[in-house]
Amino acid sequence: MGALGGFFFILSSLVGSGLDSPSRKAAWRPRPNWPRGYLRMYTEHIRQAHEGCDFDFLEGAERLPEPEIH
Repeated sequence: MGALGGFFFILSSLVGSGLDSPSRKAAWRPRPNWPRGYLRMYTEHIRQAHEGCDFDFLEGAERLPEPEIH
């Protein structure tokens, strides 16, 4: 089984398992709202992968020049 064959096997098993079943939808609960701590800071300030997966408050207001390399 090639790479695509494995992909289609997994895809067909997911589709066949009833991902949109009424019992699954009934069991879904939204994420908790963290009142404070690291998890709240993470959920509110982490950037997405294409932006570097870093906290948004670590970015400075002004762009720093590249350091000289000797």
